[in-house]
Amino acid sequence: MKYLFQKGNKINTGRKMHENTRKALLLAHLGRKNSKETIEKMRKSAKGFSITARINQKISAKNNTGEKNPQWKGDAVGKLAVHDWIKRVLGYPNKCEHCKTTTAKKFEWANIDHKYRRNIDDYVRLCTSCHRIYDYRFLPFINNFIPQYGN
Repeated sequence: MKYLFQKGNKINTGRKMHENTRKALLLAHLGRKNSKETIEKMRKSAKGFSITARINQKISAKNNTGEKNPQWKGDAVGKLAVHDWIKRVLGYPNKCEHCKTTTAKKFEWANIDHKYRRNIDDYVRLCTSCHRIYDYRFLPFINNFIPQYGN
C-alpha cells in the first residue's frame, strides 16, 4: 500500500476529487507562500533552461502571421475569425457606406454575399443599425443596398 503514495505514482491521475475535498485543499493552501528554500530549489531547477534562437524564431509573432502560421485554416474558419481577420487587414471602419453617417457609436464590417470568405472586396462598412437590417433582411435588402448586386 505504501507504493501508492510514492512520488511519481500515477494511480490517481484522471480521478476527480470530491467537491468538499477540493474546497478543503483550497482553504488549506490559501495565502500560503513558498519558503526561501523552495524558491531556491525552483530557481536552480529552471537555471540553464533557455530557448535557442532557432526555436525563438519559430515561435515569434512576426514570422508566424497569416499564412505562415502552422495553424492557418484559410477559408475553413467561422464568421468571427473572418471578421477578426478583416479588422486586422482593413482596420476599424469609421463611416457607414449606406447612410453615410460618421457619428454612430459603432461601425462594423458587413459581408456582402454572406459566404464569409477571406476576400477584402467582399466587405462593406456599416453602422450597427444598417448592419442589422442588412443581415436580417438580406435578400430583399441587397437589391436596393448595393447597385451592382441589384437586378
